[in-house]
Amino acid sequence: MFGWFMRRRAISRYRTRLPGLLRRDYGSARNCTPAQVRATIGRYGLSDTYASFAVAMFADRKAFDADQKARAEAGDYNRMRGEVSAACFGGADFTIADLSSAQAHGHGHDGGDGHGGHGGHGGHDTGHGGGDGGGHH
Repeated sequence: MFGWFMRRRAISRYRTRLPGLLRRDYGSARNCTPAQVRATIGRYGLSDTYASFAVAMFADRKAFDADQKARAEAGDYNRMRGEVSAACFGGADFTIADLSSAQAHGHGHDGGDGHGGHGGHGGHDTGHGGGDGGGHH
């Protein structure tokens, strides 16, 4: 139970803090690389225990899978994004734009905020995305 709480708390912090920090560090990009996400987590002292969730939030599936393989981890992209979705978007799919929008509108709490997803990764006010999502499920 405590592990679930800590994981949810880390996901919430990734959701509220990483969009702006990634933009500050890397400017505009469609998706972040796992290395960029992990470096930003370390640079700003966010918990790295659940960093694979942040990678699933801000990187595409191919980059996530390569990162997991290189780390000899067995994280499941769909499961992790599903948990983020349940924690932050009421179960709806989300894009990078949704993560940024939630940050811009002050929705830094756990639970849904009314932003529906658009499939996979998309636009983001940190410049990390386009907006159409690309349909990663």
